Amino acid sequence: MKKYLSWKILALIVMTLFLLWFDAPNNFQSKILPGTPEAILKKKVHLGLDLQGGFQLDYKLDLRKVATTDKEEKIDETLLAFEDRVDKLGINEPEIYTSDVGGESHIIIEIAENTTIEESDVKKYLDLDKKIEELTDDEKKKISLEKAKDTLGKIVQLEFKEKKESLDPKEKDKIEENAKAVLAKTTSENFSIIAQEESKSNPGKINYEKVDFKFESQIPDSTTEALKKLEKEQITTSLVETGGTYTLDNSSGQLVENTGLAIVKLIDEKEEVKNEKEVSVSHILFSWKDAERADASVTRTEEEAYDLAKEVLAKLTNKETPAKFEDMAKEYSDDSSNKETGGKLEEPASKSDSYTTDFRNVALALENEGDLSEITKTEFGYHIIKADKIEKDVKETQYKYETLTFSTIPDPWKDTGLTGEHFVRADVQINDYLQPYVTIQFNDEGAKLFEELTSKNIGKQIAIFVDGDKISAPTVQVKIPNGSAEITGKFSTEEANYLAKKLNNGAFPVPTILTGEYTIGATLGHEALTK
Repeated sequence: MKKYLSWKILALIVMTLFLLWFDAPNNFQSKILPGTPEAILKKKVHLGLDLQGGFQLDYKLDLRKVATTDKEEKIDETLLAFEDRVDKLGINEPEIYTSDVGGESHIIIEIAENTTIEESDVKKYLDLDKKIEELTDDEKKKISLEKAKDTLGKIVQLEFKEKKESLDPKEKDKIEENAKAVLAKTTSENFSIIAQEESKSNPGKINYEKVDFKFESQIPDSTTEALKKLEKEQITTSLVETGGTYTLDNSSGQLVENTGLAIVKLIDEKEEVKNEKEVSVSHILFSWKDAERADASVTRTEEEAYDLAKEVLAKLTNKETPAKFEDMAKEYSDDSSNKETGGKLEEPASKSDSYTTDFRNVALALENEGDLSEITKTEFGYHIIKADKIEKDVKETQYKYETLTFSTIPDPWKDTGLTGEHFVRADVQINDYLQPYVTIQFNDEGAKLFEELTSKNIGKQIAIFVDGDKISAPTVQVKIPNGSAEITGKFSTEEANYLAKKLNNGAFPVPTILTGEYTIGATLGHEALTK
């Protein structure tokens, strides 16, 4: 009997030691038993999030552009891509699995609270100058969550496009039809998810923007008008036409207005002091030949312009019969945009205005309504400035809002089907002129597509887009059968390395949208074990 019990005790001790060894760090296992198989080293006892705490991230996969027969393959490829990113994070014991939610494909990532934290993460995610050992548990949890979201959510859209034979005259109508269809299925509750989904599926053409409190005067007029009609957490019931901002088209060298159709959601609003002082002003401009924006009819010299300004200022400050400022502006000012209104400027001078520094400083120095400045020089000419109205602690409404904008700018490029899903890797090379460029290697399917694409576009341009931005548009010289493309441009070595790293770390088989994040404490599991 004693012998039987001793064997049981010995077996229990052996089993306990084995379990302790099994769950020990890999380097410790290797020291105790050299030659331990890699498969065993990778095996660990995983505690659920309810036992050790952590957080769960829920990513929805956008498979709308994927053929039904290819969906399972794309889900598996995306799952592998997420696993690779989690490995790079240095996260212990992650759980990554797929889930079907209401007919939608999701990937769930469960991460324990032992995410690796570096000193640089504290500043980046908390904006604090703290050492890691000084962090509270809550601060460590926040860093772990934000770092995981940041790393896992970096998805780069790589696209190759060819020139359209002609622009589609009905393109704007099609865009409006699509925008209306998105609006019809959008509510205040699902706005963020749908906005992410649409913008990631059409980078550069559909843009999702979150705007933290911005003053009314800094927001485009059409958006402001829409926001004024909304209650908090409401979205517009019709599309809002946007415009008023411009970008430079690299192909034509012309400024192009950023026109679009937007869905707007109001998050919050408040009144805040915008400027401690605002001075509404009028001015008289005395320009000279070759001054900035001087009219072609201006032929006087700078010295002559200054003499004329002195003459007019003397008339304005004549103690017996001072001239009227409005009359002098109409007669002498070289600013045609406000000459006929007596030199009145629409924008008041303030710390946030768009005037030149010299003009602003002189205008804000005026103390009383009706005061005149000394002659002030800017790159546009000499100015005499008059204070029409002075206000202190000027308040203005600030809006916090989100927009989903469908660009209506005519698109000269069309999709080719060659995208980031065919991407293998990117590298930086140096050409004979010591100029860095980025090479891209495709998989077998991508190599075949690229060969066909270059074959039919010899003498024409193929554009390379990253996240909706056109990086380069080289002219095809010959058919390229080796599955390798080049991105050229005026890159510095740092910029080329950054682009290659961005592509290598960000290319994903399909767009993904973070639809849920949940923090789970260890209390639940602890209570269950101690009952």
